[in-house]
Amino acid sequence: MNFSLNLKKKPKKSFKRNKHFESSDEEEDDIVKEFGSNNSNNDVFYFYKDKKIYINESLELSSQLEKNGINFALNGNFAKAISHFKTSIELVDFFLQNNNNISNIILNSEEDEMDVDVDYDINCINERLAKILEMKAQIELDIGNTFTAIKNAERACECFPTWKESYLTLARSQRNFGELELSVLNFQKAINLFQGEEEDQEEIFSELNEVKDLLTKHNLITAKKQ
Repeated sequence: MNFSLNLKKKPKKSFKRNKHFESSDEEEDDIVKEFGSNNSNNDVFYFYKDKKIYINESLELSSQLEKNGINFALNGNFAKAISHFKTSIELVDFFLQNNNNISNIILNSEEDEMDVDVDYDINCINERLAKILEMKAQIELDIGNTFTAIKNAERACECFPTWKESYLTLARSQRNFGELELSVLNFQKAINLFQGEEEDQEEIFSELNEVKDLLTKHNLITAKKQ
């Protein structure tokens, strides 16, 4: 349900307050130097900054790009943050699309004694993917790219259905886009997932009630026109 109302209110809980954002000291220029040489799958690669990134390297590079994206976001460089998150997401997708090679990747990583701080468990990968998508959605929402924020938050919910932040960001994005009924539903889902976190629940309840008020006003206006 889309309609024209002034719904450009900034989210009360901006991305800077999201618990998942943490600082990192990674330097952008150094991020890809160590990649492109460890080839365990000659015919499958992701091209990044003039280097071929192979499946066994994709998650590690994705993790480093995620950390850099967080730093850029915290420093207010939203364009670079979005760019880094976008590539980080693409690298995880690249890995998942070629997941028939996962067993070989794990074996090769162990044999080569690679110092890789990544988890090859599919559920863990999907969880991390959801969190990157949700962070990107927060920034897209903050700079006014509401539809893109919705698409990212929706996918985050699909990847990791119990990630509470995804439903909260989705609800806020839908609110700003004018999809008030959907926003109400996802605020309610977020409240259920924030069980035991009273301060967060109170804030979400407040936002939910505001959306319900907007929806009531819209329904009244629509009824008068009919």
